[in-house]
Amino acid sequence: MTNKYQEIIFVIIIIIIFAITISMYNLYLKIQKQFAFVGDNKRIINEEINEIFNELFLGFSENEFAIKIETLRSKDLYVLNGQKENCIKLKKDGLQYGPYRMYKPGKYLIIYIGSNLKNGKFDVYDYKLSTPSISLNIIKKEENKVIYRVDIPEDLVAGIEFRVKNIEDKDISVTKIDVYEIFEKNNNI
Repeated sequence: MTNKYQEIIFVIIIIIIFAITISMYNLYLKIQKQFAFVGDNKRIINEEINEIFNELFLGFSENEFAIKIETLRSKDLYVLNGQKENCIKLKKDGLQYGPYRMYKPGKYLIIYIGSNLKNGKFDVYDYKLSTPSISLNIIKKEENKVIYRVDIPEDLVAGIEFRVKNIEDKDISVTKIDVYEIFEKNNNI
């Protein structure tokens, strides 16, 4: 009779260990959706940026990570020589600009999603100044995606404009602009 109870207890323990393992794995998958680790010290929050990060490493230093702060859609932006519906369509010499937001000083990663973006000229303005006042570093420029980094200065006069001008005959469309703030990793993170 003791062997029978021992076998039953052993089976119950195996079932409990199996259930705990499955629960831990599900928890691991949920955590991976929020925190994606790349390399020893690089962390990106949000799955969608993790895909890009894995592809390019985006010039991040070992002590940087990025958090998505907003997605800009056509309702948040402005257009000259184009249409604004579910997405922005720019004709030749058309310009998408805006959102006239006051971002805090720091480093940002900007990701344009759309079509024919390769034919766009990208710049960043402090909208009260008349020339591209904020330099950017284009990391990737493809047909459907453009990624660049920008440092927003402390002496920002007014709101920021992320701009693209169509310099070709074929129309450009902008579906969305994702804005990520880049942070320095410290011991508290």
